[in-house]
Amino acid sequence: KATVSVLYWEEVQNKKKGGAAGGEMDPATAAMQTMEEELEIMVASRGTPTEDEDDDEDEKQDRVCSNGDYDFEWGVGNMTKCVGRAPFGTSIGRMTACFRKKKVKDGEFPFLCVAGPCWPMIIFTSLLILGVGFALFTLIRTKVAMPFLVIHIALVLITFASFIATSLSNPGIGLRYPGIPTNLPASGVKFNSQQNLYMQSDHEWCEECLVPILDNDHFCPWTGTTIASGNMTFFCTFLCMLCTTLCYTIIIVMLTSSA
Repeated sequence: KATVSVLYWEEVQNKKKGGAAGGEMDPATAAMQTMEEELEIMVASRGTPTEDEDDDEDEKQDRVCSNGDYDFEWGVGNMTKCVGRAPFGTSIGRMTACFRKKKVKDGEFPFLCVAGPCWPMIIFTSLLILGVGFALFTLIRTKVAMPFLVIHIALVLITFASFIATSLSNPGIGLRYPGIPTNLPASGVKFNSQQNLYMQSDHEWCEECLVPILDNDHFCPWTGTTIASGNMTFFCTFLCMLCTTLCYTIIIVMLTSSA
């Protein structure tokens, strides 16, 4: 830019010298010529937009988007750093999604099942529930009447079903916006500086799942996933059924032992 300005300045000086040698110019004409020359120098000094300025403008345009997506990168969590990527399904952050829906509405989560980052615990806790339930069944099956055995089996199965529903349901995964979303109000969006992305203001970033989750409550290692708005009902049902089954089993064992 400085080189272009100097060249224009030299050209202006040469014109002035030529005008002086040829005779005096009219003052109005000289003033007009001077203004035009100064304007040319000003325009030349600005120069053309540099590549960095073009990149900055492109970056600003790229930071505006109309729709979000679920394309989160795989990372390492704090509690689950020893657990690798699941050998099945589609990775969304550190979560694994399975069974894609055939028809998906705009913004709807496209999968039916979602396993958390600590997915091996689903197998361990399932074996624990069913194994302990079967062991207690064999212990009391010859000491109590058939209705009590049926109640015991029903409690164990409901406990197991609520656990599976908690572990494999979507806890409330939110969309990732690489730029400022144009389809949401400004008050409904917040920026995550650590992940360099935008997300809805009612979502919290989960350090274990590495995705934004609606009404994030806590991460449960026994279920292998985060407990939030999407699976909170199943989680409460699981805890209630687990306590009920344990109390029922303790009472039955105490009665059969005293008898």
